[in-house]
Amino acid sequence: GLPQIIGGWVKYTTDVLVGKARAIFAWTDLTNQNNLAVGTHLRLYVAQGNSAYDITPARRTAVLGAGSLSTTSGLPIVSVADVGHGAAVGDTIYVTGATAVNGITLSGYYDITSITSVNAYVVTASNNASGTGSGGGTPTIVYLIVPGQQDASVGFGVGGGTVGTGTVGTSRAVSGFIFHPRNWSFSQWGQWLIACLRDGVLYKWDPSTGTTARAVAITNGGTPANGPPLSNSYAMVGMPERHLVLLGCSDLNSTSNFDPLLIRWSDVEDTTVYNATATNSAGSFRIQGGSNIQGALATTGQIIIWTDTALHS
Repeated sequence: GLPQIIGGWVKYTTDVLVGKARAIFAWTDLTNQNNLAVGTHLRLYVAQGNSAYDITPARRTAVLGAGSLSTTSGLPIVSVADVGHGAAVGDTIYVTGATAVNGITLSGYYDITSITSVNAYVVTASNNASGTGSGGGTPTIVYLIVPGQQDASVGFGVGGGTVGTGTVGTSRAVSGFIFHPRNWSFSQWGQWLIACLRDGVLYKWDPSTGTTARAVAITNGGTPANGPPLSNSYAMVGMPERHLVLLGCSDLNSTSNFDPLLIRWSDVEDTTVYNATATNSAGSFRIQGGSNIQGALATTGQIIIWTDTALHS
């Protein structure tokens, strides 16, 4: 008469996934390979068989010059010189192609532990350096997208209330600013995985590029002003015409004027065009009822959309 564990469960993979899992999505590609996407608040993975592969998108890739890695004797810290790196403490980098410098060879993933300047930062290696100096060859540094929050938080900064409310320097007891935890929404476009960061951009991952390839942002290189919004709540594929539908989004190719009740959809069979014209089927619609879209579900012949107070078809 008491709750108990359901028997029969087995571990899918022994690989460790970094971060708290927020979404999971299974699909089969054109080679009949079963894929399982898992989005955490820090990374994006695809599992094939019993192995999980990191396909987290990159915000920037840099090939550093010779002598860009520096060590201090007896310490595991490595200083990385990269002009205009744009990184912050807690960001993750992926290092390949480095050679040994004073007994330390950077290879794989590292979290940035401190920022020393706009052109340099520090990571921590797994062993201490045998000497002081620089080297490391010409490594390639992949900067992963900025890590998300594990939990929601409330902001109490400037603009949290009306001008003149309270005294300067006094923390507010309440605020309307909610910083969402990192969430993902997944969908399938043919054999592509479509991945959308909440309050972020759209990404796609093509299984034919292999598990060493990272998901890449969906953009419109020819006419950027037609490209998808850069801030979205959810994404899904509308069938059977196959539009990429964005729920809660901003201006095209921008993060400005975000509207949590606005729906945009791409031209048919095109993930990159969202500007409605007389010759395409892209468009937008703002639903009524509530203050933000909470979720959506594609069913036969319709999409069901929930707001915080209403349900739409």
